[in-house]
Amino acid sequence: LRPPPRHSSQQQASRSSSTRLHTQRTELVAKGPLKISRNAKNAVHSRMPAAPDVPAHELTEDKVLRIKYADRWTIAWKCVLDDNNNVTDLLPARNGLPDGDQAPYTTYPLASFPSLLGQTGSAPLSDVAADAVRAFHARQLERAGDDIQALERRGVLRGVVVSSHRTEVVCDVESGEERPIAALTFNGQDWRGSLENLDHARRLPLTRESALQAARLPAPTADEWLSKARHALTDGRERRKALCRAFADKHVVAEVDTDDFARCHVLLRRRVDRTLISCLLRVEFSADFPARPPTLYLREYGGKKDHRLDPSLYRYSPRWDVERMSQELRDHAYGMVVATLCQPAGTLNTF
Repeated sequence: LRPPPRHSSQQQASRSSSTRLHTQRTELVAKGPLKISRNAKNAVHSRMPAAPDVPAHELTEDKVLRIKYADRWTIAWKCVLDDNNNVTDLLPARNGLPDGDQAPYTTYPLASFPSLLGQTGSAPLSDVAADAVRAFHARQLERAGDDIQALERRGVLRGVVVSSHRTEVVCDVESGEERPIAALTFNGQDWRGSLENLDHARRLPLTRESALQAARLPAPTADEWLSKARHALTDGRERRKALCRAFADKHVVAEVDTDDFARCHVLLRRRVDRTLISCLLRVEFSADFPARPPTLYLREYGGKKDHRLDPSLYRYSPRWDVERMSQELRDHAYGMVVATLCQPAGTLNTF
């Protein structure tokens, strides 16, 4: 006969803990169900964090369910609750819909809330909140124009509210995470808006400034407004980057801003008689480049003072490619070295 197997101390500890849990469950069943007061239930539901697919919501003391829509507007319904604090019916709340709809029973019948059509006839607050947002969003899309529905199909639309006097839209400027958000309003003539969520562009002040300038301009359609904003956020930086690269391809670049491409420094050398003059050319971009040419500064080697060149004397066109831009700007600065740095009463650092 084999001796009975010996159990380790860990196995014995786990068995003893499971035995204690079984004993506690038996005692709870014998005592009956645990009772929770109505106030405690309301507190639990009002503080409940929203799941990723459930909008943020809260239940007030007067049993009004307030639901966040697109993190901007609030949808409110007055709830009829059962003993388990589940919703059995919804009543209109004063100014409860962002579009000003005063007849929600007609606009949103019970079929708009699938969670309330189950066999039990009731649903948790989170399910009703999700249904309320879906129903409101679908209703607004029915009343919105084709350009707003196109944003929905592209997956960038966050929310839309169509009222009798204006249309408001919140959407992503472009798809992806941590992208800028556009808040647009149509007043019947043109679209105006602003950009939000630009914290990630804090290291890019020139790109940020360019985007904010573009956002102040009205547009006849929402898509045209967004196109200008995307251009300011991406194309402007790419054009500055391309010009900096063109300088580096043909000349000696001493330093370049690799984040925002707001400026670059080019080393210039010019021989005057038997003297070799060395200086730095600083190319400073503006937010509306290439519509406006960059500003040029000359500094003698070892000096501390920058000499600004007159932009009216440049040969420049925004239609040129970056290769011609870089060559024309460099040639102009090269021709201004003697007139700018060789002062009669001063001394010039050379080597």
